[in-house]
Amino acid sequence: MVRERIFDSKSNEATMKKLENFLLEVFDHIAQNGFDDVLNLIPIYEELNLSNWQSLLDQKNGKPINTTIFKSDQIRMVIIYWDGHQQSSIHGHAEGGGLIKVLDGQLEETRFDPEDNQVIGKFLYTPGSMTYINDMIALHQVKNPSSTPAFSLHMYTRQPG
Repeated sequence: MVRERIFDSKSNEATMKKLENFLLEVFDHIAQNGFDDVLNLIPIYEELNLSNWQSLLDQKNGKPINTTIFKSDQIRMVIIYWDGHQQSSIHGHAEGGGLIKVLDGQLEETRFDPEDNQVIGKFLYTPGSMTYINDMIALHQVKNPSSTPAFSLHMYTRQPG
């Protein structure tokens, strides 16, 4: 199994320790139970409290940017920066799915039927809120409904290739 630390010395030591402990729990769970879907990691993900997550962010021209904080051959974790009113395209997530946890601000998710692209639900998430998505559930679009920035932590399965 390939494991790669992404965060570096600029990161707050306590935050790095929390993240390392979380990842140890994740890989212990995978070793004991196997792994095919991030949905199975929700109980561990819910407990993750990165109080100083800002120290993990990369910046470009003084502005936060999306930052991969961990990747392995099984999972990838990314902190996503959402500028005011920014939104993703409508997209899906492969069968292993994706978890989203709001760190700061608000995010709105619109879910679409994968067969006909009709809206099947809208959800508003606030700090600490989590959601799970995969292509069998729906396609989705995520947006920041506010003029102030938002940040979210995403965990995805890594697909072969």
